Amino acid sequence: MTGTEVDKVRAIADQVKTVMNRNPNVIGLNDNWNESVKSLRIDLDQDKLRVLGIGSQTVMRTVNTLLTGTAVGQYRENDKLIDILVRQPLEERATIDALNQANIPTASGKSVPLAQVARVSLAWEPGVVWREDREWAITVQSDVADGIQGPTVSSQISPQLDAIRAHAAGRRSAFVIGMT
Repeated sequence: MTGTEVDKVRAIADQVKTVMNRNPNVIGLNDNWNESVKSLRIDLDQDKLRVLGIGSQTVMRTVNTLLTGTAVGQYRENDKLIDILVRQPLEERATIDALNQANIPTASGKSVPLAQVARVSLAWEPGVVWREDREWAITVQSDVADGIQGPTVSSQISPQLDAIRAHAAGRRSAFVIGMT
């Protein structure tokens, strides 16, 4: 199924999965967006950044250095090169509170805590998302029980999916629910 709004496409896919899951001939039900993953969101306040003379790149570079480190050199061990990283100790980067206290350099040479110029939070996002023809696309798929053919199961669940198709077609955003 495809659509223009990622949350609505996900919600409709979940409805389709519920319908398919009720059919006893459906096994191994899944979709191609995988599980949601936790991600760190940093929403920058562009007005405050401008006033303090801080660029978005400066904030992102600082946060990247704090969390994952920045290579400052390399160490050679026999035939291998090992990056030398500069980053905060684990206790200073392990929590959002600690990250909020991270110092961001300003144009005047002073620094301000990250919490003054950004809002840091954790959010759940799809691990993998797909697009087709510039629209969000999700494929819900399954196997069928032994001795049953795919078209048989499709004909069994298609009437139940008609209500979802009708509801999706009535929205302003276009959704396509197809079966193969």
